[in-house]
Amino acid sequence: MNSKNLAIIDEDPTTPVPEELLLTDEDFPSNYTNMHHPDDYKLTTQPIEKELIFHQYKMRHPRLILRCSIKLAENVFTSMSFVLDTGAPKIYISAFAKPLLVQHCLLVEDEKLGVEYVNFFGRKYRIEDTPEGHAPANIIGLKTLCHWGLTLFDEPDFGFLLKNDIPFLEA
Repeated sequence: MNSKNLAIIDEDPTTPVPEELLLTDEDFPSNYTNMHHPDDYKLTTQPIEKELIFHQYKMRHPRLILRCSIKLAENVFTSMSFVLDTGAPKIYISAFAKPLLVQHCLLVEDEKLGVEYVNFFGRKYRIEDTPEGHAPANIIGLKTLCHWGLTLFDEPDFGFLLKNDIPFLEA
């Protein structure tokens, strides 16, 4: 691998992220507003059909987006869109998503460790607020993507799938 093409991103929040990696509205389909689908964060009685979206605007960095439902309570769902980012170390939740998770007791704070997490499928996933340069997007990072079986392929066309069947996220 040519080292000129290798980007090393430090988790130190004072380290500037290269501008081409920052999320903008252009990184999302044209029907999205403020980095989410117009129907995201609305309460429904049924989950939506999961969407796996590959999006690239002009020559910008290609983005993989998962749009799925989260079960908030019995017969109460909301949908959220997530950028699937192999460079992210954890799950990042936007200021739009966090109040819904708190209101429905899906966000758990471990005061002893000083971290917040969500339980999906019996497993704890650490979450943090979306960093300023990527807000207001929701982001799912590499470890979670590995647990969920992210697979990329390029024949006959580029695409991706999650090997684990995730009809909706459920605590």
